[in-house]
Amino acid sequence: MQVAMRSQRLTVAINAFNTRKALHMEIFRKLAHGTFGKVVLGVVIALFVVVGSEALLSLTSSQTPAVAVDDAELSRDALNAMVEQQKQALFAQNPQISPEMVQDSYFRTQAAQRWVDRTLVEHALESWQVRPPQQAVLERLRQDERFAPDGKIDPEVLERFLASQNLPVETLFADIRLNLALNHLLDSFQVSEFTVPKELDRAIALQAQQRSVRTSEIRAEQFIDQVKLSEQDLKTYYQENQQAYLQAAQAKVAYVRLDADTFKVAPNELTSTQLKTLYKDYVESLKQQEQRQASHILIDTTDERSAKQALSLATDIKTQLVAGGSFAALAQQYSADKPSAAEGGALPMSERGMFVEPFEQALFELKKGEVSKPVKTEFGYHLIKLVEIKAAPAETFDEKKAELMSDYQSEQREQAYQVALGELATAAFEAANLEAIAEQFKLDIKQTPLFTEAKPVPELSKPELLTQVFDSEFTSAGRNSDVVEVDGAAFVMFPLDFKPAATKPFSEVKAEVKSAAKTAKAQQLAEKTARKILAHLKAGRELSKSQQRLVGKWQNTENINRLTTQLEPRIIQTVFAMPKPAEDQARYAGISSPTGYTLIALDRVQTPTAAVVREQVLAQTNAAKAKGEAEVDVKKTDDQASAETDTVKNNGDQLAQADLDRLQEQLNAARVQSLTGMFVSVLKRDADIEYGPALVDNIEQ
Repeated sequence: MQVAMRSQRLTVAINAFNTRKALHMEIFRKLAHGTFGKVVLGVVIALFVVVGSEALLSLTSSQTPAVAVDDAELSRDALNAMVEQQKQALFAQNPQISPEMVQDSYFRTQAAQRWVDRTLVEHALESWQVRPPQQAVLERLRQDERFAPDGKIDPEVLERFLASQNLPVETLFADIRLNLALNHLLDSFQVSEFTVPKELDRAIALQAQQRSVRTSEIRAEQFIDQVKLSEQDLKTYYQENQQAYLQAAQAKVAYVRLDADTFKVAPNELTSTQLKTLYKDYVESLKQQEQRQASHILIDTTDERSAKQALSLATDIKTQLVAGGSFAALAQQYSADKPSAAEGGALPMSERGMFVEPFEQALFELKKGEVSKPVKTEFGYHLIKLVEIKAAPAETFDEKKAELMSDYQSEQREQAYQVALGELATAAFEAANLEAIAEQFKLDIKQTPLFTEAKPVPELSKPELLTQVFDSEFTSAGRNSDVVEVDGAAFVMFPLDFKPAATKPFSEVKAEVKSAAKTAKAQQLAEKTARKILAHLKAGRELSKSQQRLVGKWQNTENINRLTTQLEPRIIQTVFAMPKPAEDQARYAGISSPTGYTLIALDRVQTPTAAVVREQVLAQTNAAKAKGEAEVDVKKTDDQASAETDTVKNNGDQLAQADLDRLQEQLNAARVQSLTGMFVSVLKRDADIEYGPALVDNIEQ
């Protein structure tokens, strides 16, 4: 009942967000700063980042989709590529697992469900135009110590990370942008009384809850020797799982490439007058980048207050300000913009384009410390006070001269390159093949071997190029492609060979089919046996000796919380969904795993109150301070001891803050997980989701 009520309230919050316009574009003020913004990225990435997501960008097959959400489709090739990358990640983390003992169906179901969740969120954010600026993405990247140990992004470190994950940089940026946007959305729900103090105390207690469990995996490999399959069994498995034995479409092309970086052109000389004009434009551009911080008081119109009355009240408040009234106090008393009113009307430092036009025009006409007359916008009447101006200092003409000349020359080269692109497009359209183009532009003709969308040749791996290569009109036309421009290079391609997607013959994949069929059958036997053991455990019946051998020694994991990394996320999710056990009587559950079936025994649950959690953090903090102070060397001089005592106290304070921050991060993480799950559930109600036949039986609708 409680979950249903919260879900209903979230639906109301979503509808309100969908129809509400923000007064100002303070959409991302908490993304780079504050605990909630830091936590949500890790949590949401864990929930939504699809392993191998570059496949979504590059695989554009026209085959029947594996799953579709509204107008978005995930091809079988893309899904298979994601499955392969998930398996590779599993093997890298667990080298003891044999590849033959892993079922693709498990990963295929998980990847499809994650893609559906991610796509629903992306569509919602796009329809509501929630999109963080590039600067917010870069700022978030600078906070990641993996890439920016000193707050500055290290390109080489970032490049190595991307290579190790087989992840294009644009995909990384897209993932960060998605999570920043979702963070803002969830933050909006929280601000709107979605989380009340009583619920927060309950979340604190539940987040600090600890559970002690035992686990045992009944592994499929323990049953592999029992599996006997006939030739007909193999053929039946092959027929039922043909999507696993598809040979993706293959293409072979010839192409030429014109690079902007290597395009040579002699730049025209700059005259003194032109150079001074460029400098003037530079100075003017700095003015456009000027940032201003404002405070405001919003008097809105309501059912009880007309526009005329709102203007009258705003005018009266302006009179009070002129008479020496406190802007912050009056904002707290009168402003309808409650988040900023709580801060005395303060808004974030903002540049042009961040506010609605009447508000912005008035703000940028004010002098520092000045308060505007009432300004009318679609939200009501505002009194705006200019608090601070932040403008970048202009370099002198002599300091800027060399850069202006370099920029001008770059523009000249770019213009010449654009002219060449136009000529290249004409040549590609008129020529019957690439030879004439290569001769005209002094380019080399290159040829590829046969390749698939999932495994393209490196130079043609960009989505724009793959879309062209595997376009049905291009493959059948037998003529040059249009010019495709990617990352400062222009390509023209010519089709040499194309093999459409087809299922590999049984004779060719028989060995693979046999291995997969045996694994699937062993998995079924393992799960059937494990469920029988689970039924005995739940009923309190004694296990047979053979069952005891299969269970083996239980793995104990004591006092875990919801954010532990000691167990797999799905196990943690199951553990914290299990009812509290009776005294001295364990609760049992089980879940499928990639390599078998995991039995779970819940032995103990400890749930402190929110007050106890806060007291524990405070006690740990005080203990850290006391320990630090006790370690001061009393044999040193009074000045030395005093200095060291101050240092240790500071360290204790830092540790205290770290403990409090860590607790707050855990609480926010639990809240984000709950909100995100309900958010996706609400979106699914109105979504048109279709799973292909290979998935429909395994998906939990």
